[in-house]
Amino acid sequence: MLYVQKKNLFSAVHTPISFEHTAPARKGMVYHHATGTFGSLNLSEAWHQGFSLHQFACTPREDFHFYVKVPDSPRVVMTFILKNDLRYNVPGFAEGSAMRHQYNLAYIPAGKEIHYTLKARKDYMIFTALFSVDFLKEWKVLQRFDTFARGIEAGIPILLNPSHVFATADMLAAVNEIFNTSHEGLVKMYRQTRTLDLLRMTSEHILQSSSRKFNKPVSVRERDMEKIQEVKQYVEQNLAHIHSIEDVANGVGLRVFRLKSVFRRAYGSTLFDYITEERMKKAMDLLIDPETSVRHVSAKVGYRNQANFTVAFRRHFGYPPSATRPGFAYRSVPEHGPDGGGESVSPRDRGRAAR
Repeated sequence: MLYVQKKNLFSAVHTPISFEHTAPARKGMVYHHATGTFGSLNLSEAWHQGFSLHQFACTPREDFHFYVKVPDSPRVVMTFILKNDLRYNVPGFAEGSAMRHQYNLAYIPAGKEIHYTLKARKDYMIFTALFSVDFLKEWKVLQRFDTFARGIEAGIPILLNPSHVFATADMLAAVNEIFNTSHEGLVKMYRQTRTLDLLRMTSEHILQSSSRKFNKPVSVRERDMEKIQEVKQYVEQNLAHIHSIEDVANGVGLRVFRLKSVFRRAYGSTLFDYITEERMKKAMDLLIDPETSVRHVSAKVGYRNQANFTVAFRRHFGYPPSATRPGFAYRSVPEHGPDGGGESVSPRDRGRAAR
């Protein structure tokens, strides 16, 4: 169900959209249309065994919010932003921005909502697929994403990738074909096949994107490459005791300047970025265990101050580490910082978050 949120009210008042027209199903797709003070809205939907498909197009006359509510059982939600940038929010869990042609997948527990914020006088189009967990297990989609799968098993809301990823041309073509197929026969089977193709493409793309940054260095001297591998191994084995780049340099016997220079030349990114990436990966793995406290995880990944860990974790994943805890209370949307992107973080806090 889609809802318009009245922006001028302080409390969250939601008014159901009344669809003026629902066209007869064609090629297994149902089409809805609505107009009102909010503008115009078109919704195309199709239901299959184990998943449903929804394409939303809207041109609002004024800024407004709408949300998609996950049904009575949890879903993995795949979202593609097809026209214009927008803001999204899962109350009390994740919030951020998504750009045109970006996508991501998220596990959302039953009964929770995904909110979107649209700006006036812009054209928007969003594609969303809601998959049952059993469907993804049957098609072995989750087996290569250990942390994501463990989060699902624990009932913890979790994003497949910490940030949205830009789609490839093949993915966008698949989305278009799902809703605009020219096939006349076996349409439902064709749509399911293309949806599975899309799942395969997105999962492989995210795997490649997440591993490319620090697993495939550019050409460097063999001697430097051996030292870089030593650095990576040292970081992975000593996260709890690394509080500065100097700690790493002392651990591998290199001067700080040379260490930073060699690492950046090899990966086009900083050693600090690599340490943060490893901390966040290990933190998420540890937080999947409901018996492990946030304070313990913070110390295990090298943060001497739990508040700094929380800031770094939220910046990386889009939600606080407390959102992974059993019984986490979903709150209303937090007040936005100066940039409208959630809590503001001062430059001093950014520096502290490194330790």
